[in-house]
Amino acid sequence: MIADALAARQAEIGRAIARRVVDEIPEYARAPEDVLEDLLAGATATVGLLARAFEGNLNRADLAVIRDLAARRVHQGVSLEAFLHAYRVALFAYWDACAEEATRADLSRDESLDLAKRALDAMDLMTSQAAEGYLREEARLRVESGRQARDAIERMLSGRPPGDIRLPAAPFVTIVGQATDEAARDALRERLPRALIARREDEIVIVATAADATRAALEQRGHFGVSLPASDYTGIRQAYREASLARGYATGARPIVALAELSAFECLLVGADATTRAVIAAKPSLDDEDAATVEAFAAADLNVSRAAAALHVHPNTVRYRLERIATETGHDPRTFSGLVELELRNLIFSYLEVTNAL
Repeated sequence: MIADALAARQAEIGRAIARRVVDEIPEYARAPEDVLEDLLAGATATVGLLARAFEGNLNRADLAVIRDLAARRVHQGVSLEAFLHAYRVALFAYWDACAEEATRADLSRDESLDLAKRALDAMDLMTSQAAEGYLREEARLRVESGRQARDAIERMLSGRPPGDIRLPAAPFVTIVGQATDEAARDALRERLPRALIARREDEIVIVATAADATRAALEQRGHFGVSLPASDYTGIRQAYREASLARGYATGARPIVALAELSAFECLLVGADATTRAVIAAKPSLDDEDAATVEAFAAADLNVSRAAAALHVHPNTVRYRLERIATETGHDPRTFSGLVELELRNLIFSYLEVTNAL
C-alpha cells in the first residue's frame, strides 16, 4: 500500500529531491542546465527504484540505472563528495515522503518499524551502488587518460604530432622525474590539472604550461629536471633531453633542477657533440671516494677541517687522500688549477652517466 502511494507520487517526490539538492549543495547550484535536467531525471528514477525496493523486487541488475547515473556525473565534473551528498539529500527527502504516507495510512508500530527497515536497506543499497558506479568510471577514465597521455608523449618524443589529445597552453616545459606511485601521480595531477602526465618505464614525464610548473607543484614528490620552454610539440624531443640532463644534477638538497639554472660549464656539456664526449670519456675518472673528497674540499673553500667535517672523517684522512689524488692523477687538488681540473672531471663524469642512461 505504501509502495503504491509512493510510486504514484514519483514525479512529485523527484522534483522535491532535485530542489533540495540544488538548495543544499553549492556545486549543484552552480551546475549548468543540462546537469540540472539530468539531476531531475535521476531523482525521479531513484524514487521509482526505492518504491520497488519496498516490494522486494530490486536486484543488482535493476540498479544499472544508478551506476550509469554515477558515470555521467564523473563526465559532468561533479565531485564524488557532492554526488554522494546529493544521494544523502535525496534519500532523506524520500524518507520524509515515507513518513508522510505512514502517517496518512495510520500504520501500527510494528508496521512503521518494518517500513523504516525496508527504507534504510534500500537507501544503503542504492548509495553503495552509486559510489561503486562513480569510482569505477573515475578509475576507468584515469586509466584511459594515462594511456592517452603516454601515447601522446611517445608520439612527440619520436617527432610526431600528439594526436587528438589537447596540449597544455604554450609555452610549456617538459619535466622528467623518477617513477612515482599512483597516489603521488594523483597528487601531481591535482596540482597540475592541465598537464599531460605519464609513466614511461622507470620515470614520470610531465608536459605542463610553464607558468603552472612551479616548484610548489613538484615539491616533496621526488627529484625532477625541468627543460627550457617550448612553443609547440616539435620541441618536446629536445625538451625531454634537457629535462633528463637537468634531473641528473638533482640531489636531496636540490631536488628540482631547471636547465636554465645550470652553470655555464654544465650547459656546455649539455650541448657537447659526439667527438667532445668521446674525448671527455677517455679521461681517467676518480673513484667515488676521491670524487667525494674533491667535491667536499672545493665546497669547503680548500679548508681541510671543514671538508673533513662534511665527510665525517679525520682531517688527516682528507690530507692523505688529497696527497694520493695528486700522485695518481698528476693534478694536485690543493692548488687552484688542480682543483678546477679535478672538479670539472667530477662534473664531466656525472654528465656522462646521465647521457649514457638516455
